[in-house]
Amino acid sequence: MLRPPVLPHEAPRLTFLSAVAVARAIRLVCGIEAAIKWPNDILVNGRKVAGLLNEMSAETDRVTFIILGIGVNLNMREPQFPDDLRHPATSLKLATGRDIDRSAFAAALFNELEQLYDQFLREGFGPVREEWQRLCNLAGRRIVVSDGGLDLLHGEFLGVDHDGALLARRDRDGGIERIFSGDVRVE
Repeated sequence: MLRPPVLPHEAPRLTFLSAVAVARAIRLVCGIEAAIKWPNDILVNGRKVAGLLNEMSAETDRVTFIILGIGVNLNMREPQFPDDLRHPATSLKLATGRDIDRSAFAAALFNELEQLYDQFLREGFGPVREEWQRLCNLAGRRIVVSDGGLDLLHGEFLGVDHDGALLARRDRDGGIERIFSGDVRVE
């Protein structure tokens, strides 16, 4: 739980901070690289290994608290995944071929979260955003953004803006679209 001195509309930036912390912890503990799929999925070898969901309590002009929800598949074996998740999901054990020490992973994750949160409080969202974009697996790729099964946008992923909104160049007219929520898949 965090009590950041930010306005409610700035709170989603902490999802990006959490994603970077998870990717860093995977690299440190497992020795493998993780990619981030906008806004809150962590992928290893193109398969989802972690997801993030933050909950916020806020008033009009201030955040009361934010709970960072982070789920990482550490030592799951293939049969433990439901049939409908076996292809897109994986675990760090499956990716590395070895058991992952839960305590070591938790310690690394908390350390990375603390470092990034301190940097965020000192320097703002800019450094977190830059690292998130380096880790993002969508840079320059053709994407489809959908919501509830309805395609909202076909275009080229350009990055994220200062609020964490996805930026994409629309196919239909070349304009730039800001997307705040939706499911993204590569075309």
